[in-house]
Amino acid sequence: MSQIPSQHTAVVERINSICHRLFEMWCENKCLVPLCYLMHCWPLSRVDLAAVRQLGETMHELKVSCDELDGVSTESLRDLIDSVNRLMLLATTEPPDLPPEIQRHWH
Repeated sequence: MSQIPSQHTAVVERINSICHRLFEMWCENKCLVPLCYLMHCWPLSRVDLAAVRQLGETMHELKVSCDELDGVSTESLRDLIDSVNRLMLLATTEPPDLPPEIQRHWH
């Protein structure tokens, strides 16, 4: 289990915010299929790379396979998937939280 570095908290908060918006919208509109997909992997039980990766993969699967998504849902899903991909890239390409004297030798 790889923890997400603390400097990426804003991206994690954005992901949670988008998920919360989708949850409220799909509950209000009684969109059960998208809601089931979302509730399969959110709220995040833990904030690590595996959980975030599963969220991104599940939402991508929903986006390509569900016919009942409206334009707002599709745009929000695109934004969510982009945020997940950005977080995965940042978390896997930046050095872990190490003391500055060690980080400068990381690359």
